[in-house]
Amino acid sequence: MDHERDLDPRIVSRIGGALMLSMIALGAFGQAVVQPGLDVAADSAVTAANGQTISRLGIGAALALLACGIALAVILNFLMRPVSQKLARLASALLLIGVTAEVIAALHTLGALSPLGHGVDVVALSLGRDHNMKTVPGGALGFNIAMGFVGSSELVLAYLLIRSEYLPRTLGVLMLVGGLGYVINSSVAVLQPDLIGRLFPFTMVPGFFAEVSLGLWLLANGVDIQAWTRVRAQGRLRSTPLNSS
Repeated sequence: MDHERDLDPRIVSRIGGALMLSMIALGAFGQAVVQPGLDVAADSAVTAANGQTISRLGIGAALALLACGIALAVILNFLMRPVSQKLARLASALLLIGVTAEVIAALHTLGALSPLGHGVDVVALSLGRDHNMKTVPGGALGFNIAMGFVGSSELVLAYLLIRSEYLPRTLGVLMLVGGLGYVINSSVAVLQPDLIGRLFPFTMVPGFFAEVSLGLWLLANGVDIQAWTRVRAQGRLRSTPLNSS
């Protein structure tokens, strides 16, 4: 489209890097602050007010994650389009599905999707823990399934990065390993959930490292503008039909 000519891919890629790192930070916040807060609320029967505060923080983080995920999907589609428009759209669509599923799982765990919509119910969490109702693990299963879509997106993105020429191929290799780990983790969560704890470091840590590496590179360096221009021009030449003689 004509308006894309006015977009500087170096600036767009740096915004994408900032969004990716923000999503990682939001995910870490949920794991380090919100989830432990829910565990304390369930185990020690703290006041409902404290539980509601934790719930609001979690809901805010989840919605921010969704907003960042939507923006990042649009940016990745723009950045990877010179390599392949169809695969760029596929990677963006899978990422959007994964992030949306992850946010829905988080909101479900926090009670934001309950009929009353008043956030986490401390008493219900406590009873669920006492009677082995697995309220929180159910949310964990939803998270693992969401990671399957994110992993699939990263596999497509890995191919695009390796073929791009305007971003380091090493980042593509890292995303390939990380995406495979996410997909394996999601499959194991559904088929053999008892193995998740033992496989977690091997399936999730590579993806985290790959995402941090890509986010930092995009934020600090952006794309190679000369290679970007060349690959984009080549793509336009390939997509232009030959004139009949």
